[in-house]
Amino acid sequence: MKGEAKMSRINYNKPKYGQGKGEFDLAYHYEMVSDAERTGQFKKAIMACCKDKVVLEIGPGTGILTLLAAKAGAKKVYAVEIDPAAYRVAKRNIEASGYSNIVLLNKDIFEFEPPEKIEVVIAELLSTCLVNEPQVLVMNHVTKFLAPGAVTLPHRVVNIVEGADVDYRFEDVVVKAPFFEFTGIKNARIVTESRMFETVEFGKENPVAIDRVVELTCLTKARLNSIRFTSIVNIHGDVNFYSTDSLMPPVVVPLAEPVDVEPGQKVLLRIKHKYNTDWDEGVYEIVRK
Repeated sequence: MKGEAKMSRINYNKPKYGQGKGEFDLAYHYEMVSDAERTGQFKKAIMACCKDKVVLEIGPGTGILTLLAAKAGAKKVYAVEIDPAAYRVAKRNIEASGYSNIVLLNKDIFEFEPPEKIEVVIAELLSTCLVNEPQVLVMNHVTKFLAPGAVTLPHRVVNIVEGADVDYRFEDVVVKAPFFEFTGIKNARIVTESRMFETVEFGKENPVAIDRVVELTCLTKARLNSIRFTSIVNIHGDVNFYSTDSLMPPVVVPLAEPVDVEPGQKVLLRIKHKYNTDWDEGVYEIVRK
């Protein structure tokens, strides 16, 4: 094993976009394509939207959603992949498929300008609350290429927060760090109501950072020492995606200063982060209790 990306699943399912590479290990591509919930929900949306349309997929990886768009009857599919390893896999899969209406490019989406207007954008560059991946930055870039009435897949992401109590002690060891609630990981205990604090709708330009104060009502007497984040992805119409181990699992972030709370007590939480960064680069703090 070599490199930080091999050391934790938090890094394992996060691309190296901070270094301008956008690379995943192929093992993670296998996990994504075999995730029936993730692939199945995007397939429903693609089959409903892509017939006779000019389609752009950003970050096709191994090519599965690009091929689904072609299968759905797309007029043309542009697929732009920055990662050379994934590009080679996608190239083999597309060549083997027999579809002749797919244009696959190994380049950065920020260096791509399509020769025609795009009617459907597929961009599954998703991460919980959009923090790790460049979804917002990429979708802001492609708005200038969209035809009137263009469809974006996904359409919007709704971000949700709740306060939590986490026991960071394991035997005689304390490990306090942001973590993903993967299967098998000890979950956080929820101590406040859930609140929607942000909706990001694609197809238009969005801010690339958030700095917001959210009021949370406490539900029980507890030590409020962490914040738990989740997202709901509206892909298209009534087709939604919530969370799996391979895509958008809940993220729990420790507070710098825990507070003791009582039922009915209201606390003000500050949420500040940029997109396409790391959870430990954000600011998450109780500003009033």
